[in-house]
Amino acid sequence: MMRRLFLLGSIPFVLASCAAAQDTRRLTEPVIPRMCTTLDAQLVSVGHTLAPANETRLDTAYNAAGTLKGSSPPTMRDVVLHNVRVSGGGKFTFNGYDHTHRIGVQLNGVLIADNAHYTCEVNQADVTLGPDPTNLDLPQGDDSTITGKPSQGTSASCAAMFVPFPE
Repeated sequence: MMRRLFLLGSIPFVLASCAAAQDTRRLTEPVIPRMCTTLDAQLVSVGHTLAPANETRLDTAYNAAGTLKGSSPPTMRDVVLHNVRVSGGGKFTFNGYDHTHRIGVQLNGVLIADNAHYTCEVNQADVTLGPDPTNLDLPQGDDSTITGKPSQGTSASCAAMFVPFPE
C-alpha cells in the first residue's frame, strides 16, 4: 500500500519534469512572397558575415571569403522559381562552388517583362527551363547544363497588387 502511494505521489513530479524539458523555441514557418513582391538579390557582407538585413534576400551566388575552411561548401539543389515577373534590369547569377558543389535550379514561368539590360552568368550549375514559359536566354557557362529552351509567355500583371495612391 505504501509503495502504491509513493508511486502515485511521484507522478506529478515526473509529469512536471517532462513538461519542463519540452522545446520552447518559437519557430517561424517560411513565407512564400506574394506575386509582384520585389526581392532584391544584391547581398552585402559585413566583415566575413552576411549583414542581418540581407538574410531574407534571394541570391544563389556563393564566394568564399579567402581560403575555404573545412570541406563542406554549400550545394544548392531543388531550387524552384515559379511564376516570377522580372523588371528593371540586373544580373542573374547561378554559380555553384565547383563540380561537386553545384546549383540545381528550375525556372518555371520566370519572365522578363521589359527591355531593360540584364546579364546572366551560369557556372557549375544545372538549370531547367519550364515547363511554363521562361524567356531567359542563359549562356552555356563553365561545367553547366541547361535543359529546355527559352519560350515567350505573358507575365502576370502587378497592376492589381498595389493599393492606389490616395489623391
